[in-house]
Amino acid sequence: MEPETKKTHSGLLIWLHNEDTNLECDIKPQLSNVRLEEDCIFPVYLIDNSRAAFLIKIIDDISIRFSKKTSDFFYPQIGTNIYDKEKRSGNSLPLELIASDIVPCLIRSEDSTSVELVIYANQAFSQNSYKRILSYALKFSAGIIKRIYIGMPDYNPTKDEQAAQLARMHFSEREEIITIFSFKKSILSLLETGE
Repeated sequence: MEPETKKTHSGLLIWLHNEDTNLECDIKPQLSNVRLEEDCIFPVYLIDNSRAAFLIKIIDDISIRFSKKTSDFFYPQIGTNIYDKEKRSGNSLPLELIASDIVPCLIRSEDSTSVELVIYANQAFSQNSYKRILSYALKFSAGIIKRIYIGMPDYNPTKDEQAAQLARMHFSEREEIITIFSFKKSILSLLETGE
């Protein structure tokens, strides 16, 4: 007998444009006052140029940074549609993660003997934002994964390294090796230590 699966409904709004002066436009601020009908009980997710660009940068970064390893998206239990019986990783993203500003991935060595966690965060670097993302990463890893990478779009090691170290001190009892990097390619990418 097949296990019963729970079916849910969701809405997906895709808004893309080709205006080259603001190609990575985020339309969420313009939609902040829009209200759905009161009887709408299903979530509606938005994909705009900004979200699509973020997802493309993640895929590009994974293919370059971890080219000799295999990767999957990680589906943390976040209180939405990830159930205990469902697989916790895969090569596609559920809607909840497509629309999220935090996208976790699992990276496996060629021989699958080690697993690393990568968190991509579509948030500006600050000591507080990094500390929050560190907290998520450590919660997701559950002490099982020993190496964690955190990617933020504007992390600059020449300016931000000290703030990153101060944020890390809040979790000094944790033994995981944590590396922060920028997934937005620039000349500063040369300052990052690679594998």
